[in-house]
Amino acid sequence: MDVVALANVASAQWTQLWSFGSVGDLQQPERRAAHAMVAFRDALYIYGGIGDDGSGTDKEFDDTWKFDLLAREWTQVVPDAGAKPPRRFHHAGVLHSNDTVDELVVFGGLSISNDTSAMLGTAADQLPILQFNDVWRLQLSSDAQTLEWTKDPASNSSGVAAPTPRSEAGAVIYNDQMLIFGGIAYDSNVENAPADNNELWSYNLSSCAWTQLTPVGTARPSKRFSHSVTLMKEADGTAHLVVFSGRRLELSSWTLLADMWIYAIGQNQWIPVSSTSSLARAYTSMVSLSPTWTWFFGGYYKSSQGPNGYVYDDVVSAKLALARLGDSSGGAGATAVIDPDPSRLTPQSHSVANAVVSASVKMYFGVPNTQMPAPLLRYNHRAAGWRDCMVIHGGSYQTQRGDVWIFNVSGAYVREETAAAMPMDVETLVYVLGGFIVSIITVLMILLVRWRRIDRQHRLEQLEITKYRRPPKERDDEPSSAEEICPICLIEFEDDEDVRNLPCRHIFHVPCIDEWFRRNTSCPMCKSDVDLEAEDIDVELPQSPAPPAAGASGSPRTGGAVVIPVPNE
Repeated sequence: MDVVALANVASAQWTQLWSFGSVGDLQQPERRAAHAMVAFRDALYIYGGIGDDGSGTDKEFDDTWKFDLLAREWTQVVPDAGAKPPRRFHHAGVLHSNDTVDELVVFGGLSISNDTSAMLGTAADQLPILQFNDVWRLQLSSDAQTLEWTKDPASNSSGVAAPTPRSEAGAVIYNDQMLIFGGIAYDSNVENAPADNNELWSYNLSSCAWTQLTPVGTARPSKRFSHSVTLMKEADGTAHLVVFSGRRLELSSWTLLADMWIYAIGQNQWIPVSSTSSLARAYTSMVSLSPTWTWFFGGYYKSSQGPNGYVYDDVVSAKLALARLGDSSGGAGATAVIDPDPSRLTPQSHSVANAVVSASVKMYFGVPNTQMPAPLLRYNHRAAGWRDCMVIHGGSYQTQRGDVWIFNVSGAYVREETAAAMPMDVETLVYVLGGFIVSIITVLMILLVRWRRIDRQHRLEQLEITKYRRPPKERDDEPSSAEEICPICLIEFEDDEDVRNLPCRHIFHVPCIDEWFRRNTSCPMCKSDVDLEAEDIDVELPQSPAPPAAGASGSPRTGGAVVIPVPNE
């Protein structure tokens, strides 16, 4: 694992520029997510999005606000009664800025009907859906207090090809072209299943004309929506559309994607990006602040095996490396497919020798400064690049956000990981923890049984082993006493044979009684308890009978057994 310092400065930290509701009666936009946001000069401009009305009911917005990054104050720049796009969310918003124009361009999005008559008797997931494929522009000015929206003429009104209405598409602008990739289209009456796509469209901002691009080669990103896009510009001006992750429809549900692609604009070609890490998240933000580095914050992850999701609050950086046909490394032996007429899209210069043939990326994860404040968990927020900083606003997790944060990437410390650890959903975590607990209990039970066996054997060995001595017989024809036979195997004891004497004074062959005590805890003869697990056994050895005194009366002792302790060596 490598730790990389992007500059010889202290570890970067987040700075909060605005906290929602922290300024009393001063004006500010309502909290929201899935809106449009761009950074122009020293200000943020936001439009639309979705939030709630304070009672848990979704509320869509059509207002436009400006946030001064230096003065840290909000201004509503389009009056409520002014001309503006209809309320919407999950639309695309990009900055178009050159020597002649500075504007926020908005495309697509969706709106859920709140018509009272349409809502009566209709389930929440059956409400009519209104989707858009229109293009609106907001002329930006750092001096004007109010701004105006204008709508482009509908290019498909006379049958000219145009993208179908869609939401959650990705958009970037290069020169005077707006590139639109992917998205999802819902049936307006929710009668048919939604459809995702991997279409690539170009919109000429001068002529207001759409063109569906057909990239050369066979490589294509899969259909997707909720993905992130950015425009990466190399030092020589070569530009690439970068596409990361997103969601893809799968039967009646969806699955997360963990891939990255670049669209080489000058080549009109899709190129997959290889990575040593597997990183999947939707509704994240992606900002390009240098020719090879892109930055992410937050996002949403959900395992395809469980119903629960995971929301991030981390900073991730991706360093892209491109291999060209003329390079000594990576390009040798490769072939490139060059569009014979790339001028259809842009006048970008290109050559076969300079063509990109492969791409790779390394993922770096931010090292947080736990002593400093940072943004809360969120997804569906918006991010923009400003100077050497990533600025984020809004988003959602449990509730919508209304704060503004800035992260200076020039002082960021990040670490490389070859495999990004994917979080587990709650259901998977329950199964994993359950299996772990069961494994621990099983191991403890096995150890307990082994310990009990070892302890029983140790206590059994406390029953001292002795040597058997057959008592003398007064007559040769006298039958053997029952005490001269092992009660278990019914074989007579032999002189000097090892026997074990129990506390109840019954004796047995050592192997016989040891085997018996593996399954029992009482004497085989008298059934008295011999608890080898609970009590220390103190064997009282029988004393050898003293010879009778001369002239003593009474019958001599017969039967019984004489045992001699085995000496300790």
